Amino acid sequence: MAASFLSLSAGLLLSLVAYVATAGLVQAGPPFSHTQPVIHRDTEARITFDTPVHVGQSHKQTTHFWFPQSVAPFLHGEVMVLSVQLEDDGCRTTNCSHCHKPEPCKRHTPHRTMLSKDQGAAWENVTLSSSAVLGGGTVMLTPTQFLATRSFKRNSLTSFAAPGRLLTLSGTPGIPRFVLTNTTRDITFNGFPQDFANTTEIIRWCLPQTTHSGLTVEVVQTEFVTEAGHPKQRALTLFTSSDNFTWQYKSTIASHSWPQFVHFDNGPCEAAVTELSPGTLFVVFRVDSFASYFAAISLDAGASWSTPKQLPSGVGSVRPRLAVAGSTVLLAGGRPGLMLWHAAEPPLVDWMTNTMHEADPGPWMAVNLALTHNALLPQEPQWQYPPAWANRTQLPFSMHASTAYTSLVPQGSRTSNGTSFVVLYDRLAHGWDGPPGPYGTEDHVFAMSFTVK
Repeated sequence: MAASFLSLSAGLLLSLVAYVATAGLVQAGPPFSHTQPVIHRDTEARITFDTPVHVGQSHKQTTHFWFPQSVAPFLHGEVMVLSVQLEDDGCRTTNCSHCHKPEPCKRHTPHRTMLSKDQGAAWENVTLSSSAVLGGGTVMLTPTQFLATRSFKRNSLTSFAAPGRLLTLSGTPGIPRFVLTNTTRDITFNGFPQDFANTTEIIRWCLPQTTHSGLTVEVVQTEFVTEAGHPKQRALTLFTSSDNFTWQYKSTIASHSWPQFVHFDNGPCEAAVTELSPGTLFVVFRVDSFASYFAAISLDAGASWSTPKQLPSGVGSVRPRLAVAGSTVLLAGGRPGLMLWHAAEPPLVDWMTNTMHEADPGPWMAVNLALTHNALLPQEPQWQYPPAWANRTQLPFSMHASTAYTSLVPQGSRTSNGTSFVVLYDRLAHGWDGPPGPYGTEDHVFAMSFTVK
């Protein structure tokens, strides 16, 4: 797997350097712009990247500024909310397999909430009217509200529940104010089948998506114990809701107990879902660090799923994010490296549903976000990604220059210039060991806008 990643990395670097050198697209001094046309097998997608915006950085009182987690945008993408994870000196990682410390990892870590009122062009700290933390359990309710939850607890054999909370956007025009309040309703996930009776908890990694039918779909990660003393195993299940409070089980997408996943340490987890066309749902999920993603497709609105299929070597590996721009499907992620892949929808659906294509690498085309970031910020050497890491060399976790956990947020509606998005990502000073380090004195988070046409 590592050799495959390195082979892909070298090709990406050479093609990017050759393109920049011949087209002269990186200028010395503002305005900075970078355009990288990528041609599909039977269609063309032009992706134009703008200069990355510095969102924020770590400070002396914190040891990290990483794992950026956005929520669905307010007001058609004009207002965006971002939650960035912070860590104190107690445990410098959320993954204890790399922590080498005797204490268990923290279930709840502090976050800093950031706000943009101009589609991601500028960011500021937000002080909430409550001390609650906004994390991966945040989902959209209405164009001006979203819901934050804490851990879900089993309240029956087939149901989990957690107190509902609303974060309301209010205030005068141009001066948003956020108020976090408790609701009188629980958020419940109902209808787990009997074979999930040993589930110990559910985790919401996936941002919900509202489909053409008006229902909201969400992929829920369940964790369960098979035998006493054995590590937890995971499964991915699809739930639907009409109000974001009451969710109903619909189907199972993947399970750690299935033969194709038993040899992975992490198993099916950290999923992303999007609707390609009415009734056609597409899910991508992690199975391990440095392993390619798996994907599954449903042609009946989630009632049934194709057998999960592993994406080509190098298309992975942690917390994927999906978006659709016209007929182009976008996939952000990485580790090693920081990447954006894209595929035309018709050949992607064909590849996912046609078993004759097992040896076909699929329609995914790659853009190296770390190299693009570097090309757009030549005047900021302290923000550059180191060449080895940017070229997807597999390094120790202390030498990773990013968690590769991204957020992919739409910027308003499609126009004649294309469909615009913001991708948010971190740049680390000393990997999982925390700053300062060989790459600088602080961790940073950036927002890079791009347009797909």
